[in-house]
Amino acid sequence: MHRSVLFRYGENSQFYVIIFDQFGCEEVLSVLGDYVHLSHDPERCTDSTEAVKFCESCKDLDEYKYYNLGNEEKYFLVFMKGDFQHEMTVPVGFVKRFKGEFPGEIKLETRNGESYCVGVVKQPDKVSFSSGWGVFVKTYDLHTDDSLVFKYNGNSRFNVIILSRFGYEKATSVVVNDEFVPLHVQRSSRDDMEPVNPPNDHPETETIQMRSLPREGHTSIQKCNQHKGKSGISASG
Repeated sequence: MHRSVLFRYGENSQFYVIIFDQFGCEEVLSVLGDYVHLSHDPERCTDSTEAVKFCESCKDLDEYKYYNLGNEEKYFLVFMKGDFQHEMTVPVGFVKRFKGEFPGEIKLETRNGESYCVGVVKQPDKVSFSSGWGVFVKTYDLHTDDSLVFKYNGNSRFNVIILSRFGYEKATSVVVNDEFVPLHVQRSSRDDMEPVNPPNDHPETETIQMRSLPREGHTSIQKCNQHKGKSGISASG
């Protein structure tokens, strides 16, 4: 079963991770709490040894608790598939887990501070990004298998992280102005060049820490952007 992991470096060899399922929704248990905490939840089922069970009723309970989190605490991963250049169908899980009415018009805000107004078309069987979406796609040269991570920021605004098909952030979505980026770097970002792994004739083992991203309303992408030297983002699928 396909999973995707978004890495964000903190400091002191520590990475924060966001785990998505095959539909681009967060793995609920990676958000609600660790195993030890769950084992003491009186609403969950446990066996005779008080080990946590993952029965359907508990999964429904977890889903309910996640849904009732503030939208500002949720992340959604969307892969660019099919004919998305002028209109993008919002994944069902995205709409289902978004608490309340989905906005009729939104603003997509990238890490370089740019903002794009996008119309939202709501139909009985689907929700789509329409007017203005094509400009966003063209601006960041989105291709099949590129991916976007959405995080609601209130007032119909979404922060968006733009990743190439190799899981790296597209530089043009982070830097403030292309004029300050060497031309060969711009081309590398837009053409999605294959990553090159440096030779490692003498591998060394180092220890890193991986933690779920804290969910206390202060983990927005914009705050990460205040520490540009320490907050690189990449994804693994």
